[in-house]
This record gives sequence, structure tokens and C-alpha cells, in this order.
Amino acid sequence: MKGMIYNTEFRIDAPLLIDRKALENLHAIIETTSGKIFKINDEDLEKEVDRVFLQEYASHYKGRTVVEIEESKKEIRRLIADRYEKYKNITAELGENKSFSVETLKELVSAPELSQENIKGLIIKYGVRNVSVLIEFGHFSWSSGLLIRTSPEADEFSKEIFVELRDWAYQNQAPPWQRLWKKIQGFHWAIFVLIIFFSSFFIQTSQDIVLENHKVEAHKLLTKGITNDTLSQAVELALKIQSKYIPELQKQKEQSFNKRFIVLLKVYLLMAIILSILPTLVIGIGKGSLKIKYWRWWLRTVSITIPGLIFTTFFLPKILALIVKFFNL
Repeated sequence: MKGMIYNTEFRIDAPLLIDRKALENLHAIIETTSGKIFKINDEDLEKEVDRVFLQEYASHYKGRTVVEIEESKKEIRRLIADRYEKYKNITAELGENKSFSVETLKELVSAPELSQENIKGLIIKYGVRNVSVLIEFGHFSWSSGLLIRTSPEADEFSKEIFVELRDWAYQNQAPPWQRLWKKIQGFHWAIFVLIIFFSSFFIQTSQDIVLENHKVEAHKLLTKGITNDTLSQAVELALKIQSKYIPELQKQKEQSFNKRFIVLLKVYLLMAIILSILPTLVIGIGKGSLKIKYWRWWLRTVSITIPGLIFTTFFLPKILALIVKFFNL
């Protein structure tokens, strides 16, 4: 067998927003490719009919009329037709064991029966005796998304159809940043929890810092020994440690730090909530058309909100501090 043999199965994970334009393009590919293999299949059927007639019936029908010969071929065609069966079926899964089947994707898109339905999945199958095509949108064990499979892998028509469908899928998959978002979705909550957990160990209060400094000074005095000159200092340190004294300026610094830390936690929480809201699979038929509009608005909003939060929380304060320092403001 000449040519390259490669795996003719392709998967794309959610998020997937398949609007009407994408469905119309897919319909065109299905009709073109199915029409091609159906035509070749019909030609192969006629060749087989002629072969069988010449091999088994030609001598018997020698000298018969054209009508009699055609009747004979019609009978041969009937006997072998099941070996050259063509099929094309498109089924929309509506949930609760309900489905809706048509012969073309165009019929499905414009079907008035689906105007108030939510399409949960879509299965498209077509082929002939030696070429089969499966396009499935749905929820799989690996994820929600799209599965494309053509067989056999070594067949030229099978490979041609696969390449067309794969190119269509590439054109309609989510942008890289959305696919990355899907991969990390869920893990961001673990990161948020870890930030809070480790913060409790590493963040010291002003009281802890001041008392630690007082104790260090007290240890130095004890190491050198208490003298008349250092007695007043030792008493002062003892009172500060006993009363847990904190200077007013240090309190203000702690309050300022606490406010900044709370703001950061709120920003982390807001980003975690935003990152939890991501579409999976939406097909633009029935109620799906409106859902796609809402999801696209949400994705545009997130593409601005998250970078904006990161910039204003982490980078803007540092930039402003550098400007103040540079101009001695």
C-alpha cells in the first residue's frame, strides 16, 4: 500500500462552542464527502452487477431483449445490494433518554422541534461498506468534547475525509488560553488553599516581631551580664516583654499590612471563583444559540478581568512605588 498510514482518530477537549456557522460548514463537509463515497459505492455496485451477469448469466440471456437483460441485472442488484449499503444518520441527544434523528445536519439546525431544547450531544455517522465516519460531540470518560474517527486507516478516501474533518475541528476549537484554563481548572482551588495554609506559618504579627526583638536584646544583656549602667535597660526590656508592648507606629504598620494581605486574599478568591466558571460543550441549536452568546460574553469579560486584577494587584503598586522613588515625590 503506497502512501502514509496514520491514526485516523482525533479528539478535542472542551470548551467547545459550536455555533450555527460552524455547523453549516460541517454540513457542507459531510454532504460533499458522503456524496463522493456514495457515488463511488454506486459505481462499484454497478460494476459488480455487470461482472456477475457476464460470469453467470450472459450465456443464458444471449439473444434476449434489452428489457429482459435489465430485469436480470435488477435481480442481481437486489441480491447483492446489502453488501453495498449506504448509511447516514444524525442524532441529537436531548437528555432523559430523548433523541431526535434526521438525515442531514441542515435539517437538524433548522428543525422547529428543537427550538426550545438543550442539545446534550450530537452523533453523526455515515459511510459505505469499506469506509465509515463517526463524528461525536458529547461527554466521554476522558472529558466533554469532540471525537472524530474514520476507518479503515489505510483507505485513501477515509484519510481524505479525516483530514477535512480534523481541519474543521482545528478551526473551531477554543483558543490556547481557554484550553490551558480547562487543564488547570480545579487545581487553582488547591493553590488558593495552600496560600492561606502556608501564610499562617510565615506571616508574623507586629507583636511577634517586636517581642522577638526585645528578647534578642535581653539575651545580649544577659550574656554580657547586668551592670548598674544596663540595669535600667534590662528593667525596661523586662516590662516591655511582660506587658507585650507594641509602639504605635508598629501598630499602624501592622494594620496597613493586614489590609493589604486581606485585599490580596480577596483578589485570590475572586480569581478562583472566576476560574471555576468555564463552558464545556455547547451546540448552537435551540437554546444553545443563546447560551453561546452568553458564554462568549463571559469569556471576553474574563480575558480582560483576570489580567486586569493581576496587573493592578501585583504590578501597578510596584510601578507607582518606582515612579515615586525616581521623582522623589
